[in-house]
Amino acid sequence: MKTTVWKVWIPGVAIVMIACVMLTALAARSAWPGPSRADGFLDGLLLAAMGASVVAAFVVGYLAPRRTIFWGISIGILAAILTSAINFVSQALGYPVDFPGFFAGVILFVISLASYIVVCAVGVGLGVLVAELVRKRQSKDAR
Repeated sequence: MKTTVWKVWIPGVAIVMIACVMLTALAARSAWPGPSRADGFLDGLLLAAMGASVVAAFVVGYLAPRRTIFWGISIGILAAILTSAINFVSQALGYPVDFPGFFAGVILFVISLASYIVVCAVGVGLGVLVAELVRKRQSKDAR
């Protein structure tokens, strides 16, 4: 059975999309005044979104048969687009955002893109490393 890159990339996209939906719901709940906003709750959500991107890039790096770096980094591009979209929608719904306006949203996209590319590069690198270790172990066991 031949593994195609699309069959590998779709689970990574699903991980990022599910995480973004769940984290957006939690962020919308925390936008009301209260202790969750003061406790750095939203900073934790940002770290969770980055963690989900690392996991998704790891899955892509582990499973992809070829062009693993490209497909793993593309998860970071998707996450940056989703981050900017969530910022825009939150602002349109009247929630307070750190980067209001169009040009501030572009700045958010550029900063997010750089951050997500770095963390996804780490994730895909770990995925490729683990995949190679597993392949070496299987080749030793086959002898």
